[in-house]
Amino acid sequence: MNRTSSNRPLDRRQRKSREAIQNALLVLLQDKPLDSITISELAIKADVNRKTFYNNYHNIQEVRDELDNRYLDSVFSLIEIDTLRSRPEEFFLKMFRSMHENIEQYRLLFDSGEHLCLYARLKENLQPYLKKEMERNERDARFLPYVITYTVNGLAALLDLWLHSSPMLPDEEIAKLAAELTRSASVSIHNA
Repeated sequence: MNRTSSNRPLDRRQRKSREAIQNALLVLLQDKPLDSITISELAIKADVNRKTFYNNYHNIQEVRDELDNRYLDSVFSLIEIDTLRSRPEEFFLKMFRSMHENIEQYRLLFDSGEHLCLYARLKENLQPYLKKEMERNERDARFLPYVITYTVNGLAALLDLWLHSSPMLPDEEIAKLAAELTRSASVSIHNA
């Protein structure tokens, strides 16, 4: 949790400092792993002093977490969970389009291995859908945690492959594939 995480909104100066620090981290991550970046070099790259850094963050991981959450919020705020339940292709199309708009950030997210927050957000959004699909298809509820784990890990691997493919599949095609794979995971299991 950051030092200014009280209920008070950040002032303009704090927002500007945080944005500079986050952008500097993105630049540095292009050349080296997170654990090789020092606070001093991050502060220099952001054109802030160390005190400003510590007024905003405890450590570099906290910067990374906030940055990742900012991008994931931008993806998942566009998506209504009801859309996933009724129109999974639309849910995934919005997700892939949003990720495509910030492709470098998402590539860095996967390249650095710091994509556990993505797993958590996918799981949070997919669980109600998968549960409903399994109930609708009369599948044993004991399998739900396994189906969720399988689906979330599969989608994360699909995202990683898509982000690093050249040429990339169009957003519409990858979204359709993701929806089909997600749907099939919840209905293709057989009750024991």
